[in-house]
Amino acid sequence: MSKTSHLMYVISEMNSPKLSVHANRCVFVRNRNADCLRCASVCTTGAISKSEAGVTVDPDKCIGCGTCATACPSCCLEAMNPSDETMFFQMRQGQKAGGGHVAVACRNARMLSGASKDDEGVWTLHDGTPVVSVECLGRVDESVLVETVARGAVRITLIEGSCSTCEHTKGGSFCSTILQEANNLLRAFDSDAVLEKIPVSQVDMRHRPFTPEEKAAAARPAYEWKADAPAADPRRILNDVTKASADVDTIAEYAKRNAVASKRVQLEEPALRHVQTDGTLPHFTPSRRLRLFNSLKHLGIPTCETVKTRLWGQVNIDTDICRSCRMCTVFCPTGAISRFDTKDDAFGVEHRSALCMQCRLCETICPEHAITVSDTVSLDEFVSGAKIRFEMNPIGWSPSSPNAIGTRYARFLKTPNLQDPQATNKPEDIREAQAFAHKKEAARAKAKAAREKRQSE
Repeated sequence: MSKTSHLMYVISEMNSPKLSVHANRCVFVRNRNADCLRCASVCTTGAISKSEAGVTVDPDKCIGCGTCATACPSCCLEAMNPSDETMFFQMRQGQKAGGGHVAVACRNARMLSGASKDDEGVWTLHDGTPVVSVECLGRVDESVLVETVARGAVRITLIEGSCSTCEHTKGGSFCSTILQEANNLLRAFDSDAVLEKIPVSQVDMRHRPFTPEEKAAAARPAYEWKADAPAADPRRILNDVTKASADVDTIAEYAKRNAVASKRVQLEEPALRHVQTDGTLPHFTPSRRLRLFNSLKHLGIPTCETVKTRLWGQVNIDTDICRSCRMCTVFCPTGAISRFDTKDDAFGVEHRSALCMQCRLCETICPEHAITVSDTVSLDEFVSGAKIRFEMNPIGWSPSSPNAIGTRYARFLKTPNLQDPQATNKPEDIREAQAFAHKKEAARAKAKAAREKRQSE
């Protein structure tokens, strides 16, 4: 069994009613040299841990808290306790019940507060405040928070039992990171919504008045997200934000109204062995990321130039060092890095930050370490879906020329004896390609040494 197949088997072991697994999405499965393991770093029980094989799982330890799904950049792991559809529905219902204020409580907070659950499964705290129930606050991700604000919420309160002393403290710590991330995004789009995390001992929400700014925010029209992307093109950026229509009373109706987004945004992508016609592995775009993108678009025009986030990335390629192999485009999960070839033989890659998941797979597998991924994203490029082009300089060969294979040999092996037997490679052409290759290799080595010197200073 190959390492990739082994990892697919290991990761699939986590599949359960509490956690849905899409093994093909794992960056380790796409490339065994990946460096991620974010799920293991935040797992609250040790159900997912690091090992020599990359990751080890113990399904019996999983409590279905969903923290690993929040951390996973590719949405390989999908929380089911509750599911995304259920979570969005409950947040919406809580928002309506609270007049723009939504409360979410973890298991310990419910226990410490003496919370009770009615016949319809709605939890209520000791002061009568209805809350959305989760196993751990690590389940609450940015898409849940931002979409709830886009729908008109002015305050979201996450209620903890005691994250510092809880046996699942990693979930509480990660929740604080998520709150900061969501606040960064909301402030970048000029939202005044309040996102807060408080201990259950401080709960007294029924009599907390809204500020004038919060009242103004609550008056903003909400929207209903729709997954209208054709399944054949999951890379399409969605921006079909519409106003909310009639209310719904059940989760089933809610899922139906949203056209069961998980199916329409192609959650189950083809197996990795089915390489696409352009030589790249199949791409996918998780519905959670599309919902978050649309929610931000609904909030309006960004009021700052950049935002720092864990969710999207800005790719930069040092073309002086790059070998023009374009392997980054082969393994990119979403197609955020794609190839281009023009009629005048110019070629290279394009990057679109709106599709980037900051999995950093391209950065990890680049043989020359010519790629860097920044967590500071240009909001203009992000909102517009603009592509940034990196034109690459061929080293003695052209991807579309009839002697491409032979000149590739000249490029990599620097010898005139290896060439495509079906191509007409003249000796002088090979010598010219060799000279160009030597010159470019020397320039690359010089540029690489200069970069290493700058980094060491």
